[in-house]
Amino acid sequence: MAEGTCYIANQAPAAAATRAPIRDLREEDGKIVIRIENRELRNQVPFLEGQTLVAHRAFSYGNLRDSDPEKAVYAFGDRGYGTRAGQPYPLWNWCVLFNSFLVDELSP
Repeated sequence: MAEGTCYIANQAPAAAATRAPIRDLREEDGKIVIRIENRELRNQVPFLEGQTLVAHRAFSYGNLRDSDPEKAVYAFGDRGYGTRAGQPYPLWNWCVLFNSFLVDELSP
């Protein structure tokens, strides 16, 4: 429940297949409640009542998360970033921000 971003997907074939990022996951009265955003449904295909669903990570390989014991070489340095300053980066993350990183457009 504290693993970070993951997806929920149905097990339907081809055109009926869909998935979406889980935006909120909590337990209420002994049941797991999942919140998604309809705008993020794959191909705008909705989930249907009675479908078998599977929760999975975006990539099933190399998916180290904050909960893994391995430590990164680099640490968060910006004190304005919140409570993570001084803590190691997660070894797998969706967003690493670069400062003063030169990007050039390549010519064909």
